[in-house]
Amino acid sequence: MRRKRNLLLLIVVLCLGSLGYALYSQYYNMVEPCPLCIAERIVIAFIGLLALVFAMHNPKGFVMQFYGTIIAILSLIGVVVAAHHVWIINLPLNEQPVSCGMPLDMLYKKLPLNSFIQYILRGDSECGKVNWTIFGVNAPTVVMILFIMIFILAIYLIFSKNKHSERRFY
Repeated sequence: MRRKRNLLLLIVVLCLGSLGYALYSQYYNMVEPCPLCIAERIVIAFIGLLALVFAMHNPKGFVMQFYGTIIAILSLIGVVVAAHHVWIINLPLNEQPVSCGMPLDMLYKKLPLNSFIQYILRGDSECGKVNWTIFGVNAPTVVMILFIMIFILAIYLIFSKNKHSERRFY
């Protein structure tokens, strides 16, 4: 069971590393995140926080499978958001979104929550720009790879069998 807890802690470290690099890029390199970058950060932070709570709980059996399922679902949501971001980046310039719209803090105050979330997930013209790369790969692609890695770890949490057939459900 220690292996599963270590996998949860690995997910926490991956999420913290990703968020740390994003914040470094934003505040040190002065690269402002686009709406989809912010959505990706929120999903990563949520996965990292839940993985930390789940690791602290360190359950056995069915509960660990349930926790793995939650992380798998969230990572798939992250893959979808990041894939949409990569798609926008790879659109021809004449097909990319053209309107920047208002700043997000103003939009948040003016729009109902569901409209605000739809706006963020749709992306805007800022989402089509490649402002920074990691090892020569654009950031949304790296984030999508991160979400896929987390998904694989979550699948392992769900389907791996214990060496000891101890049956604890708490």
